[in-house]
Parts: sequence; structure tokens; C-alpha cells
Amino acid sequence: MNRRLAILAIGAIALGALTPPASATSAQPAGGALDPRLIGAWVNEKMINSGGASFASFTTVRTLRFEGSGRVTQWVQSVGGGQSWSYNGGGRRLEFSGRWFVRDGVILVQPEGRADYLEAGRYRFSSPYLVTENRDGRLIWQRG
Repeated sequence: MNRRLAILAIGAIALGALTPPASATSAQPAGGALDPRLIGAWVNEKMINSGGASFASFTTVRTLRFEGSGRVTQWVQSVGGGQSWSYNGGGRRLEFSGRWFVRDGVILVQPEGRADYLEAGRYRFSSPYLVTENRDGRLIWQRG
């Protein structure tokens, strides 16, 4: 699993924001835990609409699932259309899977096939939403 997919798991669409933690190991680094408030499914939806006479719209929906077992999975689905065209991204597609935990307000993920955990970004809650942030931006998630 490459770094791009891992960062998408926590919400930044821009690439390259994952950084190895100070002590990357194959086991969960010390001082980390699973935050029970994150457990469950979260959804982020982005819609882009054009202006003018030839209206078009494109929507991307990401579903991020944190499990109590320490697994994390993310799927994406995109659709769009306009006056004389339409696009269906082929249904829901797996974008990321691996393991997760948090430490000091930061989500760390271990993508499938990697031995180390990577910092995916900071998180906080703004009831009822989950807000994830890293150097590439901020996403707002709602319960799915």
C-alpha cells in the first residue's frame, strides 16, 4: 500500500502528508491506544458543481471505518454528470486498509504490507463531526 492511499484514509486528498513517527515499529508504538469515539463508520462527501449554461456536477464519497479490533478501511465512490454526459466510477472501490491507533491527538496507520506506522494527521471532534487535519488540509466527516 503506498503513502497516497494511506493518507486518504485519514482525509487529506493532497499527496505526501504521511510521515513516519519518531519510533516506527512493527508493533503498535508505546503510548498509543484506540479512541472508542472513532470506532464506527465516517463519511466525507465532496460535491463540485459548475456554473454557466452547461451545468455539470461531480460527487466523491469516502467511507472510513475504524474497528475496535484496530483495523481501518476506507472506500471511495465517485459519480458525475452533465447535460450530455455521465460518469459512474464503477461502484465502491477499496482505497485503503490496515491498522490504526491514536497518540496525543494524532491518528497513526499501518498500511497493509508495511511494518511501520505512519502519522496520518491530527483529529478532533466538533460535535457531531470528526475533523481530520494534516499539512495538506482538513476534512470534515459525519457518522455513516
